[in-house]
Amino acid sequence: GLMEGEKAVYVSVDDKPSDIVEQATSLGWDLMKYLADKHLLMLDAAPFFTGHGGMKKELDIPKTVADLASYVNRLGASRVVIDPVGPLVPSREGRHIRDNARTLIRSLREHLESTNILVLPSAGTGDVEEWEEYPVAGVIMLKLIQTPRGLMRTVLIRKMRATAVELTEHPFKIVGGKGIVIESTMPVAAPVAPPVAPEIVPAQPPAPVVAARPQPEAPVDDSNVFVAWNPIDEMGKKVTKKGA
Repeated sequence: GLMEGEKAVYVSVDDKPSDIVEQATSLGWDLMKYLADKHLLMLDAAPFFTGHGGMKKELDIPKTVADLASYVNRLGASRVVIDPVGPLVPSREGRHIRDNARTLIRSLREHLESTNILVLPSAGTGDVEEWEEYPVAGVIMLKLIQTPRGLMRTVLIRKMRATAVELTEHPFKIVGGKGIVIESTMPVAAPVAPPVAPEIVPAQPPAPVVAARPQPEAPVDDSNVFVAWNPIDEMGKKVTKKGA
């Protein structure tokens, strides 16, 4: 999208924006050029989730999306990436996570007219949960599978609303300057793992119960979830620190 002149907002929840820029550079993508041209805005949401329990305070989903929309609308962005989206769905249990996921997706649709890409690492099994698949318009799965020739990356379009898709995994490579490149070879199917006999582990005596120490409560912080990242300011801080 950036190469075609579109504007984008990238929300980083886990990694520092500077690390993402560095990783992109190693693959042949110069994000600094788009940041300087005001075609790319990187928002750092990590500070909001670094307090007690991984979050400074309770997350208000509609307000959070409204704050995000203000950045998107000011830039005029047509694409938004949230990487990863999991922390923006506060509850991780049962019905509450489904309700919060629906609220998040509905709010994104109501406030944003952009194409929204929500990145979410899958569980160890590689399965997609109901709350992850049902509310969204499309699901694209990137996998790493074992083949007789070694590990192979594959891509599967599991769902694309109002579009007929072929439910087949295709091998791909990550090529510098291009990104994901689908290989011209025939689609591959994941090998079926042989059954593994269950391991019988002798019962262990119960561990002694130790009272947990109370954790200090994090201070209340009413700041915005998102902080616009300014690479010039960060470079200035590094220079000042080095000079000191």
